[in-house]
Amino acid sequence: MKNHKEYISYVGGILFNDQIYFSNGGFNGLFSVDIHDLSMQFIGRIPFLEKAIQKAYLGHVNCCYGSKIMLFPANCNQILVYDIDKNNMWGIPINSVDGSNVYMTAGVVCYDEQVYIFPTRLSQGIFMLDLKTLKIERNRDIEDLLDGTEFIYNIDNVIRINEAEIAILSGNTTIIGISIQEKKRTFCKQFTEDYNIWGIRYDGNNFWILSFTSTDVYEWDRTTDGLIKYQLEKEEWFSGKTVPYVNMIFIDDKAIVLPLGLKYIMQIDKTKRTISKAIDYPAGFRFLEGLEEWTAFGAFNVIEQHKVLIHPARGNMLLLYDVVNNHIEGKELTVNNDSIPYLKEIIERKFCQNRVVNEMDNLGVELLDLAINQERKHKNAEKTESAGKKIYQTLVGN
Repeated sequence: MKNHKEYISYVGGILFNDQIYFSNGGFNGLFSVDIHDLSMQFIGRIPFLEKAIQKAYLGHVNCCYGSKIMLFPANCNQILVYDIDKNNMWGIPINSVDGSNVYMTAGVVCYDEQVYIFPTRLSQGIFMLDLKTLKIERNRDIEDLLDGTEFIYNIDNVIRINEAEIAILSGNTTIIGISIQEKKRTFCKQFTEDYNIWGIRYDGNNFWILSFTSTDVYEWDRTTDGLIKYQLEKEEWFSGKTVPYVNMIFIDDKAIVLPLGLKYIMQIDKTKRTISKAIDYPAGFRFLEGLEEWTAFGAFNVIEQHKVLIHPARGNMLLLYDVVNNHIEGKELTVNNDSIPYLKEIIERKFCQNRVVNEMDNLGVELLDLAINQERKHKNAEKTESAGKKIYQTLVGN
């Protein structure tokens, strides 16, 4: 298996001291990327999670304090704390009110050395982490302000407006403003069901509305209650129709839209009120097979005045995008079993569970031998077919 490579797939990370730290989504592992040369480092296995766990952390739901970074759970129930100076990693359990062993974080807000933690299902409870002591407790004051809200659909729908005020998407129709400082609601805007809101974003002045189903994007002015619609000029999907957009980038009065199901990175023309392709992907870029449930991208980090790193949830490259000069570059992020000691074990387990190899350009002689051997073990019988037929049956999962 020396020639096997595995693409790193993750949603986002936290920028700290010129490094972006993130948890890999495909299996257990904490990594970092240097923002200057885009070199990647494997930091280590997250000690309290299974090796093959997927999407334990979505990365961009995070915060930092002193020399510590914190990632908040998506497919587990512990906050990951990594002390960079001490190279030490541990977990802080979140005891969900409903008793679930998975606490999916919708968003976090740091205020006055406290982190307010919001789940996607409000029945799991809103918690507060003290950054000094790293003690966690339930916060009923904020819960009371959201009485009647069952869900905060999807991550990134807890929006920072200013130092003390946040906005939350309640269900798929209502935006609620909350003062963390004064523990009170500041506004409540309800849209009709027709908008079917998937996500809200904020550019510093106005809110932007992304839909579950529509390729239109809306800009909402909270002060005047005005609403502007932007229409997509041409639909191009990389798979079947699904949620069109996942996130937005606001730089130098430009509004860039990252795709979830649409094929390309898009841009808003505020004069024409249209949405169109912003740029072609760099040479060699493609979407990975076998990850249909993943969004195309998900998150980004601004690393210079005009430049952003767009992280590859499903793409095979980390993208460096100069928004102002409309220039894009890509860097493959891959690992092999030489760099990840337990990767072979994970691949074996994946094959036993799924009976497929999802990336043909990963397929080398050693991995093919592994597939055939695992197929033999699975069927627990000797086969008499020709080698060619045996290979064919293994690959098609017969």
